Amino acid sequence: MKKIALLFPGQGSQYLGMGKNYYDSFHTVRTVFEEANDTLGFDLKKLCFEGSLEELSKTNNTQPTLLAVSVAYYKVYMQEIGIIPKYAAGHSLGEFSALTCSGAITFSDALKMVRKRGELMAGTAGSNRGVMVAINGLEQISLKELCSQYSHVDNPVVIACNNLTLQNVISGMEDAVDIVVKKAVEKGAKVSYLNVSAPFHSPYMKLAANQFKKELQQYKFNKPKWSILSNVTALPYEGDDMSTILAEQMLMPVKWNDTMSYLEKQNVDAVIEMGPNMILKHLWQKKRNGIEAFAIEDHTDFMELYEKKCEAGKNTEVINKCIATVVCTRNRNWNEEEYVEGVIKLYKKMQFIQNKIEEEDREPMLEEINEITALLRTVLKTKKVPFDEVSSIFEQIEKDLGII
Repeated sequence: MKKIALLFPGQGSQYLGMGKNYYDSFHTVRTVFEEANDTLGFDLKKLCFEGSLEELSKTNNTQPTLLAVSVAYYKVYMQEIGIIPKYAAGHSLGEFSALTCSGAITFSDALKMVRKRGELMAGTAGSNRGVMVAINGLEQISLKELCSQYSHVDNPVVIACNNLTLQNVISGMEDAVDIVVKKAVEKGAKVSYLNVSAPFHSPYMKLAANQFKKELQQYKFNKPKWSILSNVTALPYEGDDMSTILAEQMLMPVKWNDTMSYLEKQNVDAVIEMGPNMILKHLWQKKRNGIEAFAIEDHTDFMELYEKKCEAGKNTEVINKCIATVVCTRNRNWNEEEYVEGVIKLYKKMQFIQNKIEEEDREPMLEEINEITALLRTVLKTKKVPFDEVSSIFEQIEKDLGII
């Protein structure tokens, strides 16, 4: 598999205990949760593994926990599989996970962003109860007509997500949504109320979106390492103001069906879901034929991906693992100039070598492996990775190369 896309789930995918198996098995996952706890100032791990589903499903809690689990899954994927993606996309909140894993946002900043995003979204509906409902079996245009006919400008019901041709999600206040749901059922639709606490992707988010845009302006956004698709446009970010797009996303419908169509047109070999519950994998399987879908949470999928990776030559695997290590290793150097020179620029050199090898469809030459490992050593030094961790990384590389 040379052209893959990573998919990151959004709210509604959470469940109590998500990520626990990987937390128990992988040090890199424990590191993710430790950094999340340090950043947010509370025990996110306990909330995720030991709290109540009711508490976990509160928007201001769901968003940082889902982000942390998705990033943790991604770190495991890069450590164990290591196939660099060409594209990534996230469903609503998942777009922040995609941007984080691509290097466009630091994990620490992303945690603070989504925590604030959750607080703003949860508080925007006032004393009324906002709900979201999945509507299956009804064309988008017919559902849009029902929303227009049975709600009004002061109490709107809108299409919040277009997931498949016949699967959409509506959003609004409970009283108005219930009427539209009733009419949809009369037309033969099947419905399911989502486990969310506010009417996301609707006009009710306008105040929150404006406040969130101001919040985002204090953060730094970097160019992503691969193409990230926006929910608003279903196209890659291309020099767009990320803070504006991410704030607008709160108001606009999620164009997930269009996002999947875009990836299909790019002839991706496979899509891999980085998060709990495998919802996006199943959506893909309902829509697509001939393009494989995997989920890191599924052990069978994980092992199949691992076997596919092992089909590659030994030296190719080492190249991939070196590049994956750059992405996965925690940064402890906050000097921006040093980070650009000693991490970002060297990572691009490593990618250039990898892309050349892939384009020429061959195994890496010895001098290329030597160059990649030398670049990795400099990157780890710049990131101020502890000596023992660096030694462990290069000991494993030597084992993979058959040197020891």
